Amino acid sequence: MTSQKLAHLAASLRAQINKHNFRYHIEDDPSITDAEYDELFTKLLEIEADNPELITPDSPTQRVGATPLKSFKNIKHETPMLSLNNVFSGKEFEAYFKKCCQLLRLRNIEFTGEPKMDGLAVSLLYKDGSLTAAATRGDGNIGEDITTNARTIKTIPLVLEGEQNSVIEVRGEAYLEISMFEKINAKLENTGRKRFANPRNAAAGTLRQLDPKVVASRGLRFKAYALFRKTPGILVSTQSGSLEQLTHLGFDTPDDYQILKSPEECISFHDRLAKKRNDLNYEIDGVVFKVNDFKLQERLGSVSRAPRWATAFKFPPEEKRTKVLGIEVQVGRTGALTPVAKLVPVNVSGVMISSATLHNFEEVERKDVRVGDTVVVRRAGDVIPEIVRVVLERRPTTSEAFIVPETIPNLIERKLIQQIVHFSGKESMNVDGLGTRIVEKLVKSGLVCDVADLFRLQIKDFMTIDGFGEKSARNICQQIHRAKNVEFSKFLFSLGIEGVGATTANNLSLAYSEPLTLAKASVEDLQSVPDIGPIVARNIFDWFGHPSNLNLIKKLLTLGLNLTNDNFSRNVLVSKLTGKTVVVTGRLSTTTRGEMKNKLQSMGIKVAGSVSKNTDFLLIGADAGSKLEKAEELGIKVITEDELDKLL
Repeated sequence: MTSQKLAHLAASLRAQINKHNFRYHIEDDPSITDAEYDELFTKLLEIEADNPELITPDSPTQRVGATPLKSFKNIKHETPMLSLNNVFSGKEFEAYFKKCCQLLRLRNIEFTGEPKMDGLAVSLLYKDGSLTAAATRGDGNIGEDITTNARTIKTIPLVLEGEQNSVIEVRGEAYLEISMFEKINAKLENTGRKRFANPRNAAAGTLRQLDPKVVASRGLRFKAYALFRKTPGILVSTQSGSLEQLTHLGFDTPDDYQILKSPEECISFHDRLAKKRNDLNYEIDGVVFKVNDFKLQERLGSVSRAPRWATAFKFPPEEKRTKVLGIEVQVGRTGALTPVAKLVPVNVSGVMISSATLHNFEEVERKDVRVGDTVVVRRAGDVIPEIVRVVLERRPTTSEAFIVPETIPNLIERKLIQQIVHFSGKESMNVDGLGTRIVEKLVKSGLVCDVADLFRLQIKDFMTIDGFGEKSARNICQQIHRAKNVEFSKFLFSLGIEGVGATTANNLSLAYSEPLTLAKASVEDLQSVPDIGPIVARNIFDWFGHPSNLNLIKKLLTLGLNLTNDNFSRNVLVSKLTGKTVVVTGRLSTTTRGEMKNKLQSMGIKVAGSVSKNTDFLLIGADAGSKLEKAEELGIKVITEDELDKLL
């Protein structure tokens, strides 16, 4: 066979396989058997193996990359990928609908309703009909280059027919079907690896794999929901028309989208999908409503990081019934006691729930949760398992109210271990190498009875513990000695005072020069410190008011603890943002959030832990969540890392 005929045959096979892929993966209507498909695919593989010059980037044989990536590069979005504002009730949606009408000075507006896929937003760029780039949303302006991984997704066309001399951007959602998610988790479990929490996490984790072969093996899918033409071509004027064109180009699009002409129709559509969500083979967490007419979208514009012409009407958290098998008391990282309900395992929103925090003993009493009760559980924010209420009509007649145990086995020991682990952690005193296992041995051996005893330890003490030789004992003693010199803010955080996180600790170090001065502060004084309310102020006051805690601090100082407090003495007139309050959220591209907070604080900028009316700026990275929504609600200025650099 001549090379020309081989090239023609290869092109014909590629076209046939791509057509059958579309019918199988998109339309769910295969026209040939698996054996016939395999025969076509094998024939193409053989031709390309013997004639490598015939391999094209759009060949279906190239969907599995061969070489793992070393890292992901960044791609700047030409048009920002905005997030969506949310509504949570029919009343809120009606208010949103009315506001859009008022802004446009129209009596009514046509919307599209689309299922809100719970996956990962992806942008695809096609030049002359060929897929040339793919990126995650990232921070909305800059995303990760996942082109190689995107090529492995069979519902992403590698080539668009009839699109020569064109540049097209397609946006949509990469996701995992629930059935595939369960298969992946079963495989991970069988090999002793950690399961994914839910399909969205699995999809995100898969797309960020450096080995494309791993991505290909997990069966990711893609649904397109937006089309942007960068060059002249077939133009559409509506969102519904855009979805129709995407389907024509070979993309899978939302199954249940509708054109809706009133708020009542929109709410009814939302309610129908909410009832249907558990019957789907993929997860949705709401409905996205978009103004259908593109000209009206343009008139409405955007506010901060979200468009005015679209909103997400979220579903209420899924609730399931199960039984309480027992109530255990767990010791937290700072030594705090938390009651936890042990449950008959139940699947809630794709995650098996076998326990739920009861937060504190007052909560147990308020909800009157008892062993043997049937309870309603949900995942708060679709993440944290919680008990909503007890189903009293199904309570056993023999049930008894939960009584806080007077004694908890090994409680003192367990609390001390957690306190020391927290005290020596990276964000606290940063004693490298002093993990839970070693702390347990130190406590059980009687060498350490409080955190101060760490500074009494000598090489010979460690050599009495299994696993320590002279060299390792010497190394850890050096780490402990080095930890004696520590920033005051880190020391405050290490104490484990309830409600005092890293940000609050830093704010306290800005207000007070050293711990004994802080110990004299009243509740009213403490409330004047930024982001400290009455509850946390009382916690701090009570902690320092306890004689044993004050004695512990004095003991630490006697043993050579040297607290530095650059915050208190620094010249703060070094930045345009000096004296401003900034909140940091999301995954930053240039540094960690902890390092960024330290950088800002070193310039006299207050870093708060939550968004409030007193916040001046919200610094966002990738996957910014509820803090971004709160900032937009309050009209707080939102900035990126690039914008921050210009202000510093």
